[in-house]
Order: sequence, then C-alpha cells, then structure tokens
Amino acid sequence: MNADGPSSTERQLRLLRWVIALNVLATVIEIFGFCQTFSLAVVVNVVMGLVDASALGLNYYGRRLEEKNGQRKAKEDRAKKIAHYSNLAIGAICLAPMISAAYRLYVNQTTGEVLPFNGTLIMLVAGLGLLCDGISLKIYPEQNGNESSPNIRSGKIKVINGVVSCGTSFITGAIIWRFGFHWLDSVAAIGVGGFILWLLWDEFRNNH
Repeated sequence: MNADGPSSTERQLRLLRWVIALNVLATVIEIFGFCQTFSLAVVVNVVMGLVDASALGLNYYGRRLEEKNGQRKAKEDRAKKIAHYSNLAIGAICLAPMISAAYRLYVNQTTGEVLPFNGTLIMLVAGLGLLCDGISLKIYPEQNGNESSPNIRSGKIKVINGVVSCGTSFITGAIIWRFGFHWLDSVAAIGVGGFILWLLWDEFRNNH
C-alpha cells in the first residue's frame, strides 16, 4: 500500500490526537501545580498550554479537511480566523500574571519582601509538563515526502514552544531550590509571557 495512502493519513491523525491529549494533560498538571505553588511562571505555562491546545486542535481540523473536497478552503480559512482571535484573547490573559510579576519585583526591590516558592514542587510540575511536551514532540506526525505544509509546520512549532516554556520553568524551579532566588519566578513569568505575546502577535500579523 502507498505510504501516503489512507492508512498513513489515519496514523498521522491518530498520533496527532495523542499529541493533543498529552498537551491537555500537561496543561491540567500545570493548573494543579499553580494551585499548590502560586508560581506565576507556572501560570504562564498554563496560558501557553491553552494556546497550544487551540493551535493543535486547529491543526487536527485542518488535516481532516485536507482529506475532503468541496468547501475545504473556506472552512479552513474561517477556522484559522477564529483561532487567531481566540489566541489573541488568551494572550491578553497572559498580561495578568506578567503585571502581577512586575508588581512582585517592585515590592521586592522597595521593601525587600519576597513571596517564597517551593522550588522542588515547581521542578516536579514543570518536569511532568516537559515530559508530556517532549513525548508530543517525539511522536508529532510529519508529512510524508520532502515537503511539509504550513499547517503541519505551525503545529510542530507550537509543541516546541511548550517544551521551551516548561523547560524555562524547570530551570527556574531548580535555581530557586538550590539558591533560594525566589524573585526569579517573577522574572521567568515576565520573560516567558513576553515570548508568548510576541509569538501570538507575529502569527496574527503574518496571517492578516
């Protein structure tokens, strides 16, 4: 049977469903982690997870449309517009932990007060999220042949972004655990939050 035939396509869709499930699992873990640590860096990971879930869902929808005829292009364009605006809304939510992080840094610099964080727990939560995202990146279905569609490339980039976000939180937790630099949680939240906003704005600009 041809490697590009129906069985290959169904396998790609099945792998993509696993990727989406792992992404959702990582996001749930991050939500639980925030409830236990109140880490703003973990909150930003939750935002990244929501953005990735939206993008991967669109990616799955787009791949299914690629197998159909008729009004595929119109439906795909409409889905992309919905995804772009929803991602901007999610990105706006990201401003909340960034502003809170900036305020925490201001308080720390002016009064010396700092909210202590459990670096070990942050490492555990981020590590589990990183594991899920790492597996997702490993099994992410590639298109057969030499060319890869923008839909496939954009989905993989979203998975890589999740790895970067969780990896940053893991390193932050490790430094807090080892050296007690609790203020670093706010710095990580601002840095990763800015990275997310830049990604979303760049994607929105390139599609309009």
